[in-house]
Amino acid sequence: MMEPRGRVARMMAPPARSVADDFRWGRKLGQGSFGVVYEVYRKACGRRFVVKQCNMRRMSRAEQEEAITEVHLLASLRHEYIVQYHDSFISAGQLNIVMEHCAGGDLATKLAELRRRGQRLPEASVWRYLLQLASALRFVHNEKILHRDIKR
Repeated sequence: MMEPRGRVARMMAPPARSVADDFRWGRKLGQGSFGVVYEVYRKACGRRFVVKQCNMRRMSRAEQEEAITEVHLLASLRHEYIVQYHDSFISAGQLNIVMEHCAGGDLATKLAELRRRGQRLPEASVWRYLLQLASALRFVHNEKILHRDIKR
C-alpha cells in the first residue's frame, strides 16, 4: 500500500477538517480516469456535497504530488461558474475531495438527455452556457492556470 509520505505528505493543504465518517455516503454519480464521484451528506448538518475519490495507491510519487497540487489549486479558486472546493482528506489510501453538489448535474448529461428525447437545447440556453464557460475560462487563464480537463 502506497500512502503519501515525505514531500507529498508535507504538501497536504489546506488542513483537512473532515474525515470519511463525517459523511453519509450516497450513490455513485460518475467515474473518470482519475477517480469516482459520490453524492454525500454531511452528518452534522445534512448538507449535500460530492466527494471525488482518487486512489493514491495507484499513483506514482509524481502523480501524488500533482494531485496534491491540484487540491491546492481547487482550494484557491473562487468563481461563480467553477464548482466550489470545500475540503479534502486522505482515508484508506484514497484522496477525497469534497466539493459543492451541482443539483442540475453537468452539461454533458443534460445534452445526452435532450438527445435521447429527440430535443435540442434552446438557443438562449446555449448562449447562457457559452457565456458561463467563457467567464470561467477567462478567470482561470487570468490566474495563469491551464485547464486540461474540459470535457467534450
